[in-house]
Amino acid sequence: MMKKKIIAIGLAVLMLLTVLSACSGGSASNQKLDPAFSEDTLKQSAEKVIDEWNSQEFDAIAAEVSENFKDKLNANVLKDAWNQTMPKLGEFRSIKQTETAPNNKSALVVAVAEYENGKAQFTIGFDQNMKIDNFFIK
Repeated sequence: MMKKKIIAIGLAVLMLLTVLSACSGGSASNQKLDPAFSEDTLKQSAEKVIDEWNSQEFDAIAAEVSENFKDKLNANVLKDAWNQTMPKLGEFRSIKQTETAPNNKSALVVAVAEYENGKAQFTIGFDQNMKIDNFFIK
């Protein structure tokens, strides 16, 4: 039963990865961010989402999700994903590094966060209205 739940949550999170593979092929510095985005604003927005994630404010994150993903990335999905990934990592320490990359007409922020017992890499996508259109943790 637990294995099925883990697979279901994994599949739900994978569905959110629209074109993640598009930015894994090369360094973010080789690609240009759409001028509609400010790198500083993207990084600040991603840090806010990570803070909300660490505080388990799933409704706050869900409120920032783009209309196209509201049915796939809601507070319940986020809570299940948190319960699967975060308890073993322990207390949040800091965000060690953030990078931005283009993703079609969206932008991705990849942030590495350090926790008491390890690290987590967040990939958070934003559309041009600064709504979340991609959310992945590994």
